[in-house]
Amino acid sequence: MESGPLEALTALRPTPRSPRVLIIEDDAPIGYLMATILSMAGYDVVTALDGWTGLEALDETDLDLVLLDLRLPDSDGTEVLSRIRASKRTSTVPVLVVSAEISARYDDGGASLDAHGVLQKPFTDVDLLDHVARLTGGGASPASDLP
Repeated sequence: MESGPLEALTALRPTPRSPRVLIIEDDAPIGYLMATILSMAGYDVVTALDGWTGLEALDETDLDLVLLDLRLPDSDGTEVLSRIRASKRTSTVPVLVVSAEISARYDDGGASLDAHGVLQKPFTDVDLLDHVARLTGGGASPASDLP
C-alpha cells in the first residue's frame, strides 16, 4: 500500500515529549519508588537527593513539575521552594510538596508555602499519579494504566 502526502506529513510531525518531573527527595528508597511509579506511567523523571542538587537540575533542565520534600539534609525544603520562586527561569514551575512533615499550617493545599499542592507521606501510587497528572495538565497516562 502506498502512502500519500497526508501520511508523509504525519510522519514528520514531532511527537510531544512526556512531562518532565524533578523529584527532590533525600530518602533514596522513597525517591526511587516515586521515580519508578512516574516512569512506568510515562513521565520523564530527574532525581536529586538534596536541595542544592535539585536547584542545579532546575537550572539545567526544562521541567514541568517539581516534587519537593520539606526535610532535606543540606537545606530546608521551604528555602529551596523560595529559591525556585525567586528565579525568573523557574518561578512558574509547579511545585508539589511531598512530605511526612505536613502540619496544620499547610492544610491550605500548599498555598502558604507558595506550592501548588501537598501530598503527605505515606501515599499511594494512585494519589501520586493523580496529583502529578493534575499539575502537568493531564500527565503522561492515567493512573488506571499501571499494571
